[in-house]
Amino acid sequence: MKADPQVQEDLLELPLVDRKLAQLTKESATSELKGNATAARAAVVAAEESLVETRTRIKDLEREVARAENDVETVRSRIARDQQTLDSGAATPKQLTDIQHELESLGRRQGELEDVELEIMERMEEAAKGLATAEGLLAESRARAEETAAEWDRRADEIASETVALEGRRADLVAALPADLVALYEKVRDRSGVGAGLLRHGRCGACQLQLSASDLSRIREVAADEVVRCEECGAIMVRTEESGL
Repeated sequence: MKADPQVQEDLLELPLVDRKLAQLTKESATSELKGNATAARAAVVAAEESLVETRTRIKDLEREVARAENDVETVRSRIARDQQTLDSGAATPKQLTDIQHELESLGRRQGELEDVELEIMERMEEAAKGLATAEGLLAESRARAEETAAEWDRRADEIASETVALEGRRADLVAALPADLVALYEKVRDRSGVGAGLLRHGRCGACQLQLSASDLSRIREVAADEVVRCEECGAIMVRTEESGL
């Protein structure tokens, strides 16, 4: 294949554009900013779930407290009735004995129930502290998510703008270059990743292979308008004054 030496030099801009487009595509998929935004959103979800769990636990404890208070109140009411019977003097000696035994039993039961109530209230106090912590964590997580999302959105917009500009420049380059040269470039790029490179100081600019003295000698004999390719990677090697020929 033949192509004017200047046209071949013009081709060198195409791999630069393609390389930059590839970098932008990779950044769009793997950017640390994007990762931060994703992680921050996940942290918000986790904080929301934690807050729901804490609120649910508090509601359960509130029901436990209500049951414990009701149990204590029931025992207190029974004690009050028995004490009233004792104080009335109307009970028989046997009834008095039974009532006194019952009062002793009820007293122990009241103490046990009050201990249970106290333990539940202590758990309530801890849960209330946990609620404040969970609410604070959620607020912080949301603020962080908004911040990281804004950072990524700004960069994503820049990537999109740069991509559009580069794609436009690429279209202009392709339109200005010979179709057969572009077709060869695209074929090589699809296979090896880089379609062309500058032959600089005896080294292929596409795969960075240092050409042997015999290869360089052979290339010196090739006409300037002949398209030369790297035997290692197949890329078009553009010759200029920097080629070391």
